[in-house]
Amino acid sequence: GKGEGFADLEIALLNELNLIDGHTIFIATVHDCQVHESLDAALFDANDVVLDYIVTPTQIIKLNHAHRDHKLQYKIQWSKLSQNRMNEMPFLKKMHQQKKMIVKNKF
Repeated sequence: GKGEGFADLEIALLNELNLIDGHTIFIATVHDCQVHESLDAALFDANDVVLDYIVTPTQIIKLNHAHRDHKLQYKIQWSKLSQNRMNEMPFLKKMHQQKKMIVKNKF
């Protein structure tokens, strides 16, 4: 990814807009030296995107994992977003404001 969870955030945004689903294929490009047989599970959390393929300059690696549900569980973790991140992404800020208004109007 780009670091700091940007890729996960972008995917959560696409999911909330119903532009992706469980049939969407997720691919990451990395350098060969970044590929390892296994990684410590402590490095990941429940909101990390599960990849289908890893592509390096010399290989394409198909990852085997459990079948994904049709409805993706990737959601924007609004409580984890800083005001700086919101200001960097005007679309995200507007979406958050709209969601707050929907919740406010329900009560």
